[in-house]
Amino acid sequence: MSEKLGNFDYLSIFCEKNSDGTKNLRLKGNELVRRLNYRICDNDIARISTFISVGKNIVKLDLAYNDVTDDGIHILAEVLLGRENNLEHLNLVGCNITHVGLQMISDKAPMLKLKTLRLTANNITSKGGPSFENILLHVPTIENLDAGDTHQTLVSTPYFCSSLRMDIGNNRSLKSLDISGVIPISCWHFTLPPQLADQMGELVKMNETLIEMHLQKCNFDGHDMELLLLGLERNTTLRLLDLGHNRINNYGGEVLSRWLINGPNLLGLNLAGNMIGNIGAKALAKAIPETKLRLLDLSMNRIEDELLCKILHSLKKKYRIRMVFLWGNKFGQASMKIMQMHLAIGLYEQEHVDFKIYEVDGVLYVAKYPGNNYKYRYHCQLEHNEVQELRITRNIVYSEYCDYKAKLNFLYYDRIQGDCSNPPECF
Repeated sequence: MSEKLGNFDYLSIFCEKNSDGTKNLRLKGNELVRRLNYRICDNDIARISTFISVGKNIVKLDLAYNDVTDDGIHILAEVLLGRENNLEHLNLVGCNITHVGLQMISDKAPMLKLKTLRLTANNITSKGGPSFENILLHVPTIENLDAGDTHQTLVSTPYFCSSLRMDIGNNRSLKSLDISGVIPISCWHFTLPPQLADQMGELVKMNETLIEMHLQKCNFDGHDMELLLLGLERNTTLRLLDLGHNRINNYGGEVLSRWLINGPNLLGLNLAGNMIGNIGAKALAKAIPETKLRLLDLSMNRIEDELLCKILHSLKKKYRIRMVFLWGNKFGQASMKIMQMHLAIGLYEQEHVDFKIYEVDGVLYVAKYPGNNYKYRYHCQLEHNEVQELRITRNIVYSEYCDYKAKLNFLYYDRIQGDCSNPPECF
């Protein structure tokens, strides 16, 4: 295939056409392996970069899960990123990039027009902290940065804070930040010190642009929630807080409920896999009716049937819940009966939950329903484990009015559109 990539007509086969005249060059490694038994390597990057430079209408380059190393990033930076281009979205998830390759991208920051930069699952380490800071400070269009699972430590997290805090940095564009999977500095630190929660709390307190904050797998416990909430109580712009797969436990659930009961502007809360039991669930059940939450993820916790019933009753509130994920808790007949009733009256739709209720001989059972596709999309997994066809996609341009009225509009989650009757400039 390496020889075929020299033919631009062959590369154009992998261009997904958008209805606004732009194109997305989709070269995902997990798709190419199934189609051609091949992954993109460093030798192919020069031809791909030249192809994008010639075709000025390519706005997205997807190279997830390929054998691209720092050498390939060097070619990409010199041939494409260092010249005038219209690239807005760059996906490098699951490649073999280190802090050296990231620095090469960072050096071209003044020339970049990127809105999205995805570097998840690369071995960048804490040495990439200065490069992340430079990108955030000198790419004025950057809106979404995925640095999760890139082996960041407490040495590199201050670089994010220094660029995103309004009192220190000058970034005014970033809307979504993912720094999940921050690891201990050395083998002598089995858990992360409370400084990480304190740093993130100060970041959100002094930031007015972030809408989504993803902090999964950072080993936060309940006491760390107290430090984090010192900043969250002062923040007015955050809409999605993702704390999945930490160690919040019951105490952390009680701490979060005291914040939620004050009615923050939060629309989405992910507490999946946090070992929350009945005590934490009881506190959350009291706080949920006072919130504006439209997305709630409590899957993979330790909530039993009686408290699940209280959680479900709390969902009937002023601001209607749109997505709820509860799979992995201890369901019983009482909770399943309530879920069946909620689905029947349309409190939430089957496509937006992760459970399905069915009945056999008068007894209710629950099965897992693939309604939560958040992680599959985040990790660029194949839908139904099958290669997706290339197609012409319709670009729906929403006006500010439509974005304001949208019930849910988060990355990697299904968009739930609100009432857009006669919106201005919406098509």
